[in-house]
Amino acid sequence: MSLSAFVLRRVVRGIFTLWLVVTVVFFALRLSGDPATLLLSDSATADDVARLREQLGLNQPLPVQYATFFSRVLLGADFGQSLQRRAPAGAVVAERIPATLTLALAAFALTILVGIPAGIAAAVRRNTPLDRLAMTGALLGQVTPNFFLGIVLVLVVGLWLRWLPTSGDATWAHLILPALTLSAYGIASMARLTRSALLDVVRKDYMRTAHAKGLSERAAISRHALRNAAIPVVTVMGIQLGHLLGGAVATEIVFAWPGVGRLAVQSIFLRDYPVVQAVVLTIAGVYVAINLLVDVAYGWLDPKIRYT
Repeated sequence: MSLSAFVLRRVVRGIFTLWLVVTVVFFALRLSGDPATLLLSDSATADDVARLREQLGLNQPLPVQYATFFSRVLLGADFGQSLQRRAPAGAVVAERIPATLTLALAAFALTILVGIPAGIAAAVRRNTPLDRLAMTGALLGQVTPNFFLGIVLVLVVGLWLRWLPTSGDATWAHLILPALTLSAYGIASMARLTRSALLDVVRKDYMRTAHAKGLSERAAISRHALRNAAIPVVTVMGIQLGHLLGGAVATEIVFAWPGVGRLAVQSIFLRDYPVVQAVVLTIAGVYVAINLLVDVAYGWLDPKIRYT
C-alpha cells in the first residue's frame, strides 16, 4: 500500500473514531442529570426550570438535540454556548489550550531529555550500579501516582522549603513542579523501554559485525543501534505526547493549573454539556493526529516496514 493510501485510510478511521467518541459522550452526559437544576437557585419553581430547559433546548427529544449538535459541529465546529459561562464553548476551551500546551511540552521535553539518556546509560552500563540506580528510579516513577507525587512536592518543595510556587501559572517558576510531576511516569517508561530496546538490538548480528570492523562501542551504538531501537521508543513518545496534551487532570488540579483537564472536571461537575463535548473532541483529535504521525514515522525509521 502506498503512503498516500495509508494516510487516507487512517484519516477515515480517525474521523470515525472522533464521531464515535463524541456520540458516546453526548448521550452519556444527557443521562447524567439535568443542568437546569444547577443553573437555578433552590427557590426556583418547576415552571422556572421548564422555561430554562426550553431556552437551552433541553426539552427536545435526544435525537433532535443530537442532530442539532452534530450539524453545528459539521458546519463550523460550533459546540454551542457554555451553560455556565454564557460564552461559546469552543472559545472557553481555546482559552485553556495555551496553558495545557505549555505544561505538556515542558513535561514532554523532560521525558525525552531525561528518560532516553537514562535508558541509554543503563543499557551501555548494564548490571552496574548506574544501571541498578536508573532502573530503581524508573520503577519508582512508574508506580507512584501523579497526584501523590504532586502533593509531596507541594508539601516539601513548596510549603516546607518554600523554593517554588505551588499553584497558578503566573511565571516560569510556577511551571517547574507541575512539569516534574507530569513527566515522572513518562521519564520512567522511556528509560525502561529505551534500555530494553537497546539491549535487544546490541545482540543482533550486524552489531557484532560493526564491532568486528573496528567500530568502538559508542560509534556502533550511535550509528546503528539507536535508530533500530527507536521504533518502540517512538511509539511510547507518541502515546506520552497524546496523554500530556490531553491534559493530566490530577496534576492540573493539585497545582491549580488552568488547563483543559481542570476545565473538563469542572464542567463535568457543573454538567456544562457543550464545554465537555468540546474538550473531548479536542483531546480525541490530538490522539488521532499523533497516532497517525507515529505510524508514518515507522516507515521512515525502518524501510523494511510496509504500510498496511
